[in-house]
Amino acid sequence: MLPPLVAEHAAHSYRDDSTLTFHLRGADDDLVSLAYATLDQVRSGTFRYTVIGPFGEAVERARELARWGDTDGAWRTLREALPLWDPLGRTTWRRLDGWQTPCLVHC
Repeated sequence: MLPPLVAEHAAHSYRDDSTLTFHLRGADDDLVSLAYATLDQVRSGTFRYTVIGPFGEAVERARELARWGDTDGAWRTLREALPLWDPLGRTTWRRLDGWQTPCLVHC
């Protein structure tokens, strides 16, 4: 959920960056640091969505198709892989201090 929150914040450039911490109230220092690092990537255009598993593989294939100009093929690849998408990583997310944080290993 962090990338969409950060992207929304970046889209409103008139906001002071300190307001991002308001939305992250209760988060630990590591998560706040990650949010600011993600904000820098979003603003510089270097943020890249990544996900593991079959849907992640489809995202990479679609990205490569789009890079070579086959945007229709890229969208078709994503559409076909959509049933493989695990929206919140049901098996890899855990609740911690009221925040949904990704586990780096199986929880």
